[in-house]
Amino acid sequence: MRTCPRCGLPNALPEHICEAGPLSVLHQNGRRLAGFWIRLAADFIDGVIAVAFALPVWLLVDRPLLDSRRFDDPGFATLVLLLFFLYNMTYRVSRTGQSLGRKMARIEVLDARTGRTVGFLRCLLRNLFAGFISCIFYAGFLWMLVDRNKQTWHDKVFGTSVTYEPGA
Repeated sequence: MRTCPRCGLPNALPEHICEAGPLSVLHQNGRRLAGFWIRLAADFIDGVIAVAFALPVWLLVDRPLLDSRRFDDPGFATLVLLLFFLYNMTYRVSRTGQSLGRKMARIEVLDARTGRTVGFLRCLLRNLFAGFISCIFYAGFLWMLVDRNKQTWHDKVFGTSVTYEPGA
């Protein structure tokens, strides 16, 4: 059995994960694995930011020009939401590990093996899979509540971990 390079305790897990203490600690950058509530908060913030961009488009363009009666009717606001998703949740996460909401919550999406950011295509497929699997009562997202490494199904399939840096 190896020992953890940081805390020195016996550790049967790979060296970048320590099983000491109540939470597994991902030793890359001194961060913990992000839990359910902080990840939910980051996703909520991303949703609020997306709506803040799309709502004015719907009010000023879709309603008067396309006679749109509901915010979720296809129109320019939908295009804004799609472009924001591609930029914020895919491009930014693939480059920095953080969307705007994740940056505010101090969490990062990283490759579980290397601790580096994931590429654009892998990030896009991870997001699409997460959206698809969320249709099943959010089972994939809720899986992190019982998983030792706090991974959702889309984390497991695409080999990612979400880390949290408490404090600043």
